Amino acid sequence: MTECHNLIMKHGDDQKMVRVVIGALTDKTMIVGSGNKTSSNISAIGYHASMFGYLAIVFKESMIDPLDKTKKKTFERIFKFFQDVFFSEGHEEVANGCAISIIDIFENVFPKVLVPEK
Repeated sequence: MTECHNLIMKHGDDQKMVRVVIGALTDKTMIVGSGNKTSSNISAIGYHASMFGYLAIVFKESMIDPLDKTKKKTFERIFKFFQDVFFSEGHEEVANGCAISIIDIFENVFPKVLVPEK
């Protein structure tokens, strides 16, 4: 995860990086400690879940995976990954990582959704 964080920081102005990072983060073989439920592995999985939010903070409204073509489709794919992988974990740290990411995505990628209607 540290490498992923460093890549995002180093290449935060490169739109191609969105594809690379989302591809890496949604690769189920990359989940640290999958099947091994020690507390450090649960923390790592929670951190993994929160990395999607960091990506949203860096790329904001341009967080669009070129494979998806729209930010809505990118979000739907990420959310589906959350449902399939993270929501089944049943640990507070993982749930917190998901919540942080979802909030960061809405605040940064879809800010108009959060503006109250007048």
